[in-house]
Amino acid sequence: MWASLGVVAIVLVAFRLLILAAEALRPKPPKPPKIDEASKAVYEAIERAIRAAARECWLIKLDTRDDRLLMQLDSRELPIASPFGDGVLQLFEDDGLLVAPFADRVDATVHFERATDYPHADDYEKAGIDVSGQARDDLAEFFPPQQRDKLLGWPLWNAEPSAPACPQCAETMRFLAQCDEALIFNCPTHLHELALVR
Repeated sequence: MWASLGVVAIVLVAFRLLILAAEALRPKPPKPPKIDEASKAVYEAIERAIRAAARECWLIKLDTRDDRLLMQLDSRELPIASPFGDGVLQLFEDDGLLVAPFADRVDATVHFERATDYPHADDYEKAGIDVSGQARDDLAEFFPPQQRDKLLGWPLWNAEPSAPACPQCAETMRFLAQCDEALIFNCPTHLHELALVR
């Protein structure tokens, strides 16, 4: 009996040594680069600034059988107060963009998911984030804007960032929604005045 207990003990010790050897051979993750306290303080301040610039957005998923319809937002079904007034905001494949009466609603279901959206690097200055060089690139990588269809948040610019002006009052329009690469803006005063930027 003592001999069999000795064999079991030897097997257990050998097994433990194999585990330790396997752990020693496992590749170790790279250590983050050491940065001095001043640089660390700068990065922490920049991170606080970008988190403060974060906006709430609503990711959109559209289910419809109408292949022409790219986006439809019914003001009665939004998870927030309608930023475009009453009606149905519709974007069609031929770049037709309008706020239609409720009677013109296309048969579709829209699902909303609440999310946090960060500014595109081209909007850092507008957001009050003063950063350039490698720090700017790091921010853009670690805090990217939402790239899916969305309501509100920050625009994901594909070209030179420039919000259009309202044709009625010349006021700069605000970002309203994104569908694929199309950015939709509206006037904060004339809610049904829309603009499409590609």
